[in-house]
Amino acid sequence: MMTFYHERPRTSRAAGSAILPGIPVTLRAYEPRDFEPLFEIDRAAFAADLAYSRAELRSYLRAPGCRALIAEEDGEIVGFAIACRERAGCGHLVTLDVRPGRQRRGIGSELLRAVEEGLAARGVHTLILETLAGEDGARRFYERHGYAVVRRAAGYYQGGRDAWVMVKRTVPDSTDSKGPPG
Repeated sequence: MMTFYHERPRTSRAAGSAILPGIPVTLRAYEPRDFEPLFEIDRAAFAADLAYSRAELRSYLRAPGCRALIAEEDGEIVGFAIACRERAGCGHLVTLDVRPGRQRRGIGSELLRAVEEGLAARGVHTLILETLAGEDGARRFYERHGYAVVRRAAGYYQGGRDAWVMVKRTVPDSTDSKGPPG
């Protein structure tokens, strides 16, 4: 388990209010009893045609090489991420969901950081994800964390919606090194 603190929304100093202290958020591994809250969060965080069905979500949670990380605040699940080690050195961020109303407080950033660290410990040096094209907030979030758009995937989502495919190299490729001079 890992605990971090995020800030509550700041209140106006002009109104004489103090900035509220951080709230502890704990990150832990997925347990089967977490399924319903995760399904609920995914349905709340994404449009119906983008959210996972029960079968899809269960499939990722049970897939070999996939792991889910849970974010809890005061015993309530407030977010989660699912990532998979797919082939030597490459991983896939399947989803990163934060409950609406708890977004923009650092929970997603902490989940992403922990997922990246966990995958790196499993030998992953390249992480791939997809996010809805036209959803600039999500694209910018990932760009702030070092991801770059590598292509647009036409018709990736149900209903023919496009996705941005984004990639982050977490460990430099040895072929990128110029080696010692001389």
